[in-house]
Amino acid sequence: MSEKTNKKQSFLHGSLILIVATVLAKIIGAIYRIPLTNLLGSRGMGFYSTAYDLYIPMYSIAMAGLPIAISRIVAEHSAKNKYKDVFNTLRAAQVIFLVTGGIGLTLMILLAFLLTGNASFTVFGIVFNLHTFNSGALPGILCIAPSLAFCCIMSAYRGYFEGLGNMRPTGISEILEAIGKLVFGYTFAAIILKNSNNYSYAAAGALAGISIGEALSTLFLVLRFKVNKNKDVPRTDYLASSEPMPFKKQISAIIIVAIP
Repeated sequence: MSEKTNKKQSFLHGSLILIVATVLAKIIGAIYRIPLTNLLGSRGMGFYSTAYDLYIPMYSIAMAGLPIAISRIVAEHSAKNKYKDVFNTLRAAQVIFLVTGGIGLTLMILLAFLLTGNASFTVFGIVFNLHTFNSGALPGILCIAPSLAFCCIMSAYRGYFEGLGNMRPTGISEILEAIGKLVFGYTFAAIILKNSNNYSYAAAGALAGISIGEALSTLFLVLRFKVNKNKDVPRTDYLASSEPMPFKKQISAIIIVAIP
């Protein structure tokens, strides 16, 4: 790729972009969390924490080591001028993340009803009654669950951009994510609490802000990819690159790198 070194950000420049974006996102997160705690109090934050504590392990399982694997494989293909494989890696990542995100979303919704209500089932004629806790967390779990799918789609694009040495889209998406959570989450919680005094739904409104922030971040990355696709990888370089490996091998390569 001609002038590739000049077009790509240096490693130090990219690292600085991510550091600044992460610091800004943390500051915005603190601005969000402190007043939210004051607004919801211990009762509302109990509902919030129950939903969030269920979300985190589901998020970890759905993501695993896939984003880093995608970034690494894209970087390897780019270094060898195998740009058709670069795009096929992104497509393979989208397929993998749609599966893991869909499974994570489904599991979280099922667990939401299982862990926040009373269940009764029979096994070999023996009746089991499952008495669970914090049923007020159910609306919040359902509101944050969609963010699993958005996170998965978003991570595929982040891995793609980072693999090409462009950290700016990831940095911007992190800030959009934090701003969406702050603006929508706190606003929804405040409006619901003011009009209904229902702490369960207020906590759900705050958690809906997380899903909206993830959606905004995902939308930005998708549009950034579509608008600048031919700038990130010029069409002439793409056409001149060798034929890509089979799509199934692309998927296998990502999984093999991600597992360790």
